[in-house]
Amino acid sequence: MILLLLALACGGEAPAPPAPTTEEAPKAPGPSGLPMGEHRALRMAMLQTLQERLGDAYAAPVPGLDEADLAQGEALYRAHCLRCHGETGRGGPDASSLVPHPSDLSHPGKARFFSDAGRLEIIRAGFTGTAMQGYGEGQGAGVDLSEAQLKAVYAHVRSLRAPAPEGARFHDSPDAGPAKRP
Repeated sequence: MILLLLALACGGEAPAPPAPTTEEAPKAPGPSGLPMGEHRALRMAMLQTLQERLGDAYAAPVPGLDEADLAQGEALYRAHCLRCHGETGRGGPDASSLVPHPSDLSHPGKARFFSDAGRLEIIRAGFTGTAMQGYGEGQGAGVDLSEAQLKAVYAHVRSLRAPAPEGARFHDSPDAGPAKRP
């Protein structure tokens, strides 16, 4: 401000204001590497697709999930999921090169965005628009896991979740309502 007054007092001209641009500033990426609006839209489209695909089974408990073989699930996870999702579920060596980035399987809110049946279906069939391939029989990932093996992988994935803080509500959960971001 002082420099501007000094320039005007000495007969100089005030610098011209910057010209308006027609381009928007780049939007900050969300956790998926996509702009936040696209990230949310993709998650909501995935949710809707899973609910349509699974019907009433989407919200129902998954039979046999609690009895799944965790050791087998961990071995299968290491063989097929580690490069994208990483040891702890927070991203592996390939994660940053994928857009959208693989889900953070350890985050208490993000890991619970989809139901257990929904997550199991994502492992089984993959999801269009993401790098997630299907690992169920005949899905084309080059690996045909049985239903018991799919449940074992998901049981291991669930073991990676951090516990949610008491009474926590997450802003991007489908049922979050008016809760504010943490």
